[in-house]
Amino acid sequence: MAGILPTIIDVSEWQGNIDWAAVKPNIHFAILRVQDGTYLDSKISRNISECERLGIPYYCYGFYRNGGAVEASRLVSRAKAAGARNCRGYVLDIEVGGQSIAGIASAGNTLAQSAGDNGVYIANHLYGQYASVVSQPWVKWTWIPTYGVNDGHAHTPPSHYCDLWQFTSVGHVPGIAGNTDCNALNGKRDLASFTSGTKPVVPVPTKKADLSLPLHVLVGDTLLGMYGNGDERKTNLGSRYAEVQNAVNHICSAKTSVLADEVQAGKWGNGDERKRALGTRYDEIQAEINRRAGLSKKSVDTIAAEVIAGAWGNGQDRRNKLSAAGYDPDAVQAKVNAKLGVQPTGNRCYIVQTGDTLSGIAQKVGWGGNYIGLANKNGIANPNAIFAGQKIYY
Repeated sequence: MAGILPTIIDVSEWQGNIDWAAVKPNIHFAILRVQDGTYLDSKISRNISECERLGIPYYCYGFYRNGGAVEASRLVSRAKAAGARNCRGYVLDIEVGGQSIAGIASAGNTLAQSAGDNGVYIANHLYGQYASVVSQPWVKWTWIPTYGVNDGHAHTPPSHYCDLWQFTSVGHVPGIAGNTDCNALNGKRDLASFTSGTKPVVPVPTKKADLSLPLHVLVGDTLLGMYGNGDERKTNLGSRYAEVQNAVNHICSAKTSVLADEVQAGKWGNGDERKRALGTRYDEIQAEINRRAGLSKKSVDTIAAEVIAGAWGNGQDRRNKLSAAGYDPDAVQAKVNAKLGVQPTGNRCYIVQTGDTLSGIAQKVGWGGNYIGLANKNGIANPNAIFAGQKIYY
């Protein structure tokens, strides 16, 4: 199979200033690098802004450096700060060996909160090490590189199953000076599943900013998309654009300790205003604030009782809150199970699928309409809040 246009590209600052208007008719969709670990790609704001402006379907990826949930949260925050309204999903790019599988799962579960079409890229020579990652519930699609003769054309596809195949690093696409990575569909998914239907465009009404508002309020509103992107954001923020954009970039990239110092100094407000200003980094920063304040941790037994009472939510949201507060979610769940008499044996376990309801699961596993009993058995405070990949014991 020859490498022909249109194609699927993944790009970063290495491609320089891309002429996206020239690129658009020659690609199906793009995958844009946001970061390499803590490093912010210098072209991400421009690349996202152009894809948004021209209506080019795109995903965002981060080169993964074993940073777990914090790194994944930073990926999403940075994409949103760069103006990503219609990003179809996020990708963890795994090209370094020896990284924690549990850490990758934590990162992926954090990405899953975006409700996007999230995927994983695994270097072909590391597939054996990370094969188990592709079956983690957050992974919607897999992406593997094999070049063979790296001449810009597609030759021999990967021996492992993948939905997307990176077949060259020396492809040529009009509008991009020099080489670029090119990719082809390789699995069961069709092109439409990557470019339409699963991530509808939801325009966010924008408005002129009230320039008398405190910085942290303007930052929070910017992260919510109230002032638009690119030139629109510049216009709406007027004379305070540089100040606000610098603050947004700072929140996305600063160390936890630095932001915690600033919170304690009163820079980022309180309550809901602080949550909006810190965005997806709120939980980690607040946990650091609590640690510094010497807030004593409750016993696992006490936390388990609170979970059963519904104080910590359900599913991945519960796990995130427990982790942010310094508790081990698995230890807490084990205590919850013990309190409720749950026997988590693999022989009687149902894995929640997309679209499932607890009442429907109760019917499937022979509990009739007793979904309340099933909820109680599994420590689920809100029967309407289950998530794909969750284990339901019966």
